[in-house]
Amino acid sequence: MTASWRGSVLDLPAGVLEELARELDVLGRDLHAARGDPGVHHALDGELEAGADGVRRLRGEVVFHARESKPLAAASATPDGRFGERHCVTPGTVCRGRPLLRAPGPSTYSGGRDGAIASASGSAMADTMRYEAADNVAQITLDDGKVNAMTLAFFEGLNAVLDRAERERPGAVVMAGRAGVFSAGLNLKVLPTLAPEELKRTMVAFGRTMLRVFTFPIPTVAAVTGHAIAGGAMLAFACDLRLMAEGPFRLHLNEVAIGLALPSWAIVLAQAAVPPRFHTEAILHARMYSPGEALERSIVHRVVRPAERAAEEARAAAAPLAALDQAAYAISKARHRAMVVKWATELLETEVGALPSRATIK
Repeated sequence: MTASWRGSVLDLPAGVLEELARELDVLGRDLHAARGDPGVHHALDGELEAGADGVRRLRGEVVFHARESKPLAAASATPDGRFGERHCVTPGTVCRGRPLLRAPGPSTYSGGRDGAIASASGSAMADTMRYEAADNVAQITLDDGKVNAMTLAFFEGLNAVLDRAERERPGAVVMAGRAGVFSAGLNLKVLPTLAPEELKRTMVAFGRTMLRVFTFPIPTVAAVTGHAIAGGAMLAFACDLRLMAEGPFRLHLNEVAIGLALPSWAIVLAQAAVPPRFHTEAILHARMYSPGEALERSIVHRVVRPAERAAEEARAAAAPLAALDQAAYAISKARHRAMVVKWATELLETEVGALPSRATIK
């Protein structure tokens, strides 16, 4: 490379891009670690976090372009096992502002016009998300073919499609599940098998991702296409509006019933979605709701009949929201939720550190 070269860094060969990604990974971790260094002046925290976020954004784009420039199987296999863990949905999409999370195994990227993103652990498909946009409304569809269980890969994938929405700026975003299931929440089969640091990363990513949806600068509508349990209920609660499919489905914040204390951020989401007179039964008593019961309590805004029309009706409900002034909406939403989000964010990592060991999570 000569001093007169004027091309983009992303035009470099795949091998060089991989090496750059590894260097950026180290730099990002060093910047993040500096925030907790007692020798670093506390006033620099904002600058350090901004620097780390900038590195993460660049690394996400570098990883994507490296993967595009050579076969995916080869791009996934690097000496430290970390390359390929970030997913940018489309060329030029920046995976910004999210912590780097180590994926449990090789990942595959499914490109194409609809921007589908898929993550695989071993030979089994773990999480699949689709992004489609029409008539100024984007739809994110969660469909892993099972119960849309939440894992590290799930949160990475959701952040990637949210990145795309922020980049493309549709007027509104619909969050939909698959027929019969919105999401069953965290994968309780996987959680007990995680090492302590992996468990911590998963739970921190869980909270940060849900709070990101809650503060998303574009109006959001949940198409609750079926069961929404635990984390699935939280994801629905994080959206501005909720339409739930009619059927033998449950909306259930069940943590207390299974012996888990709700984190502060989850309580913030529940309090925003559930009218105050029902806080005790929904949050502390782990009351489960049918679609009709949730509608009676104004926890959901509409029950859709037949159930198959849930996503379609949610897009229709999103249309008037898409006509709002986006800047005014984003600023007002940030101000409206600033205090509770700040409180929950400050407690997030402390509360994760107080979680029971992996052996007691059932």
